[in-house]
Amino acid sequence: MSQATRWFARPYVAAESLDELRGPTRGTLTLPRRLDWGPRRPFDLNNDRHLVIMYETVLNEARQIEDVRQYINKQILVRLWDRLTLPPDVRRLWEERIPELRKRSAA
Repeated sequence: MSQATRWFARPYVAAESLDELRGPTRGTLTLPRRLDWGPRRPFDLNNDRHLVIMYETVLNEARQIEDVRQYINKQILVRLWDRLTLPPDVRRLWEERIPELRKRSAA
């Protein structure tokens, strides 16, 4: 990767282990503007379609690990991992840090 390319790379964050991820599993929630600057919408955590959108948003937009820990749940992340549409840099970062996800993608 050239220096110019690295200069413009987004600063993604990822957990060091699944055990850090203790986000909610039920109910509804609305993400803060720093993560979801579009129209305000509650995400129904019982709806997989809502979960996929919410998880993609958090994994793409979080710049602080605290946001990832607060909104992402380890069991849900593992279950949805193969369904998430993520930039290659985000997917690679998460799979490097959490090998369980990489194994899941390869299966």
